[in-house]
Amino acid sequence: MIRLKKDLTGLDCKVTERAIEYNGSISINSKKEISKMFRFLFAGVLAISALLFQSCGGGIDENAPLFAHQKDGKWGYVTADSPQKLIDGKFKVVIKHQFDAAESFREDGLARVQLNGKYGVINRAGKAVVPIQYDRIVHDFTLKEGLVPVQLFREQGGPKTEYIDISSGKSIIPDKYEDVGGFSEGFVAVSLNGKWGFIDRTGKELVPPKYDGAHHFSEGLAAVLLDGKWGYIDRTGKEVIPIKYDAAGLFRNGKANVSVNHPGLVPGLPRRENFTIDKEGNIVER
Repeated sequence: MIRLKKDLTGLDCKVTERAIEYNGSISINSKKEISKMFRFLFAGVLAISALLFQSCGGGIDENAPLFAHQKDGKWGYVTADSPQKLIDGKFKVVIKHQFDAAESFREDGLARVQLNGKYGVINRAGKAVVPIQYDRIVHDFTLKEGLVPVQLFREQGGPKTEYIDISSGKSIIPDKYEDVGGFSEGFVAVSLNGKWGFIDRTGKELVPPKYDGAHHFSEGLAAVLLDGKWGYIDRTGKEVIPIKYDAAGLFRNGKANVSVNHPGLVPGLPRRENFTIDKEGNIVER
């Protein structure tokens, strides 16, 4: 005889030669009944395992290659044991055929897709980590610090760049900014009313828009333009190299190329002096 209670939590188990007793709630008084019970439980475990196996993708290796595949005019992603089986149609659909265009997955597990004339980026689970709503995403986009650069076309002012955080699917650029530069070392140049400043990836201003131009950060410094001259700020927003150059490049291996214009022999045609400075502004090469 077997008696079961609906709630089996907190039961004490005692095993004897002829019986198993769970706090008096289950009492089995023969080895035959014990055997039947365990066969029943084992079958249940197998059934549950099969359901979990199917719900987790049918046992597909998460590292198995996924192939972009077209069916009835729509693109999706499939997996197959070999290219020949893919050709023979012996494949398993992993991401359903729903896109107007789809590219191969990259090594970082992301792929660019298109739907209704808009672009987005999906991961191997088929989740849109960049919503499919942008006018342009370059096919070889660079994933930098978890951000994907995208563009929205505007009737005036040309395309606007945004940076989408793939962990949230949202842009890190507040709507108020008119244009965006390159993202580097945790900061991105932004413009407002024709002036440039910098924000971090949370949208907090490092430097309010006050410069006439700006390059992205490189080795902790960024070139900024004010009244026709260039200098450098650090990642606190402090001007650490005076704004006095007519041109300024990015820092590489602790050095940057800059130039100063001098009056030339021909009026209106200045003579340019080029040299290299270190991070303190000292001339190290001419």
